[in-house]
Amino acid sequence: MTYQRTARVTLAVFLCFLGPLASRADDEIVCVSYNLNNYFLTDRPKPADSVAAVVDALVALEPDILSVSELGGKDALIDLQARLSGKGLHLENAEHIPAADGKGRDLGLLTRYPILETNSQTALSYRIGNDRFLIQRGILDVTLDLPDDYQLRCLGLHLKSKQPVPEGDQNLMRLNEARLVRKYIDDILQTAPETNLLVTGDLNALRNQPAVRTIQGPYGEDTYLKAIRLKDTDGQTWTHFWDDADAYSRFDFALASKALRREVDPDKSRIHHWADWEKASDHRPLVILLEGADE
Repeated sequence: MTYQRTARVTLAVFLCFLGPLASRADDEIVCVSYNLNNYFLTDRPKPADSVAAVVDALVALEPDILSVSELGGKDALIDLQARLSGKGLHLENAEHIPAADGKGRDLGLLTRYPILETNSQTALSYRIGNDRFLIQRGILDVTLDLPDDYQLRCLGLHLKSKQPVPEGDQNLMRLNEARLVRKYIDDILQTAPETNLLVTGDLNALRNQPAVRTIQGPYGEDTYLKAIRLKDTDGQTWTHFWDDADAYSRFDFALASKALRREVDPDKSRIHHWADWEKASDHRPLVILLEGADE
């Protein structure tokens, strides 16, 4: 498989196929991004049937790169990795970062590709008035060694939830987290503008709201991250169902750098939907496909 230097990668935030990827080409890479909805082993463990639903969906999609959120610690990532391996999906390499509050809902990544470098961030902070806050779930940051001397840098995010908290306004906290993420992205792309950068995760905001726009950056500039427009097979774009509010929203995003975006196959990149999706999570997984191509 040969990749164009500017970026031909198959990122899957969850290919929206109804079954296994039987027609998958040899030069495609699937990168899945998925909020697992409290994949905890202890202290409110995720029900066994829900865990099984997550595993079955992932095995059917065969991701090469799997970025997840709402893990109940490193042991939960190891558990998921083992369950996938037991069903033939071997993602040997892993990165895990803990949430700042130590209560779980961590970030993790599993991949079959070697991890060249990790730069995950857990100590970035911001101020609101006299109070200082850590970015609650951090920034997962790994650089992967793909075939043919091609490198893909993946950032995984999970911004502050929409749950009100006594210590501050949740909207303002989320916006400040987004500003920290944007500064981090600027540092990457201003230093190395040809970086094949893929940013995925649950931003807990709609695409026209400040947190998402902040992370994308100024439109038209070289450091701008383009949102990959994903739909399910019915043309729907929602990724999360909030039962209490009876609301369907698009909170999960895949953003691509200028170098990477032309490698994305928009026809095969989508939101995965299946009949019993809600048994696995209150989110639907994203799939983006990055294609290999001859130079």
